[in-house]
Amino acid sequence: RKGEKVVESNLDVARAAYDYTKDYFKGKCTENLEELQKGPSEDRLLITGNQGIALGALAANLKWISSYPMSPSTSVFVEIVKHSEQFKVAAMQSEDEIAGLCMAIGASFVGARSMVTTSGGGFSLMVESLGLSAMSETPVVIYNAQRPGPSTGLPTRTEQADLLFMAFASQGEFPRIILAPRDPAEAFHITVRAFNLADRFQVPVMILGDQHLADSVKNVDRFDVSETSIDRGKIAESAGGIYRRHEFTEDGISPRAYPGQKGFTVVSTGNTHNEAGHISENPDNRNKMVEKRLKKIPRILEVLHPPVYFGPTDASVTLVSWGSTWGAVNEVVESQSGTKYRQLHFSDIYPLRTDELKSAFEESDLVVTVEQNATGQFAALVQMETGRSVDRRITKYDGRPMSPHWLRSALQEASL
Repeated sequence: RKGEKVVESNLDVARAAYDYTKDYFKGKCTENLEELQKGPSEDRLLITGNQGIALGALAANLKWISSYPMSPSTSVFVEIVKHSEQFKVAAMQSEDEIAGLCMAIGASFVGARSMVTTSGGGFSLMVESLGLSAMSETPVVIYNAQRPGPSTGLPTRTEQADLLFMAFASQGEFPRIILAPRDPAEAFHITVRAFNLADRFQVPVMILGDQHLADSVKNVDRFDVSETSIDRGKIAESAGGIYRRHEFTEDGISPRAYPGQKGFTVVSTGNTHNEAGHISENPDNRNKMVEKRLKKIPRILEVLHPPVYFGPTDASVTLVSWGSTWGAVNEVVESQSGTKYRQLHFSDIYPLRTDELKSAFEESDLVVTVEQNATGQFAALVQMETGRSVDRRITKYDGRPMSPHWLRSALQEASL
């Protein structure tokens, strides 16, 4: 947009800085820069994690986004607003976070794919509305770009300390899905999946990012939107009498109709209700409705992606990572001189797939979680779901992104 002269000037500066660093710091750092090679540019994009989220939402046919500005999530809303006219997306800057999620639930209730963006402090205000999504079985996507808390914390820094909060937020028991992208490319694909999973299972789906992911820039292959599939789940086609929005079914998922759909009267509420959506205090109905919603969990687990192994299969230490810690852990594993470490990385976080974890405990001398929080929240989730405690927890909570150099030092200090 600014002309070839500006582009060439920027490239000259970048090349000069790269060459200076490569030559001057050679042998002084743990990592050496390779010779700069010009690669293909036509099929590559330079994007941040938040841009990956935004592009994924547009590819998933997003039709409503509401947001109260809160760093580091705000640029998702800004990016979508830029393209809202082209993609016919209604965008609303809400008066607060409570209204933001309520608006998104309302838009979804009438059939629009919707999402809300926030950070941990904003999500704190959304907790009651999260329960409304669950009780009314209205799908919605929530993006939480984490930052250090509590309270205002460090608004422009990074952390992974909202995991357990999001896994158990709101009163009562109900299914939810948590996905955590490892980089900007996966942010795109996970966001598309988030909308499909929300519609398919009629549950809230939470994308758990952080400031490091949100603002980091990476070259990625251009996304092929033609390969993106849209799954709206069970859609009611014929009422055939009284429409039962919350009909009891074998898999716990009821055919969904939208208000205004010909032949249907759609009733739902945040109260415990019967199959037709009307308030009910009948104890037998209460039991059946709770069990109906929980039936979805084993079905969700069947379609969640398994964690991925990297590194030597005969390693004695398995480093377990999730979300944006992937990069630091992966570089340590891939650059090691021996075969001591391998990596088991989770992007589909909750409900937690346990088979691969059980195998890791059986096959490794040590299982070590690597996280950017103080207490080892993913390790706690592992223990809760498997009954096994990890051997060590490597934690970082100073607000700065984890680097391979820091992780190597932490492993050495822990005698690992």
